[in-house]
Amino acid sequence: MCVGYTNGYEDFESWRLDAALKAMVPGSAVAFDRRALYHFAIFLGWAWPLGDGAKPLPLLCHLSGSPDTKPRASVRLEDVRDVAQGCTVRVYRCHCDAAKRALVVNECLARIGETGYNLVTNNCEHFVRSLIHGQRVSYQTRWTLALPVLQLPRLAIGLSTVVRTVLTARDHRRLQDDIYLGLIDPESQLLMIKPTRGGLNVTVQLATCCTRMFTGANAQAAQQLHHCITCRLIWASAICENCVKTCHKSCETRRLETRMAGFCQCHCCL
Repeated sequence: MCVGYTNGYEDFESWRLDAALKAMVPGSAVAFDRRALYHFAIFLGWAWPLGDGAKPLPLLCHLSGSPDTKPRASVRLEDVRDVAQGCTVRVYRCHCDAAKRALVVNECLARIGETGYNLVTNNCEHFVRSLIHGQRVSYQTRWTLALPVLQLPRLAIGLSTVVRTVLTARDHRRLQDDIYLGLIDPESQLLMIKPTRGGLNVTVQLATCCTRMFTGANAQAAQQLHHCITCRLIWASAICENCVKTCHKSCETRRLETRMAGFCQCHCCL
């Protein structure tokens, strides 16, 4: 159970946002302290804009709303930094294997654009817990409704805070429409994502190109790399999953023991 007290969590004050981003695990939960309530989301990982040499964006998926969008509330894709907006960030520790976390990431992307927000039965916490461990529950809603006279105002305060945050973010770093982003999921599959309407909708496809098409020649991205035993005497031997399946499919390769930060050095893609 990754969204709770079993594995624990760590809180990062707003000025430690960079440290919070380093602590986040793709396919796991994060929450933002809105003073009244916590706003829950799922961290998807770092996405690289195609071909322009820009730095990667830390993406999250959440059920959220804004009065200036149609629908007002939906599952959407956003930059973590836009959602944080000066809040304390809670990062839940996750020890799930890559396969499970990859399923969470892909399910999140498949549900972008879904509607049906309900404060009591389908809020941001319901969304996150249902995807990560299959239980559609919101403990903070239960606790709030347990003492309605004293605590119901907290729900209204929490909602208004979220709305203000989304409105502020609109002029900050909105996702650009029609720009392809490369996201390497926890199983090192390269997903090509095209956001539209500022992240309210996306199209996703499994990319077959080298990860360096997105990261550039020298930028390091967390991914599964392989040694090419056949080519190592001539060229650098660290290559990505896609190159193993395509331009090096006839080579003898060996998978590195752990996923690591690095870049593909495939000579075919130079």
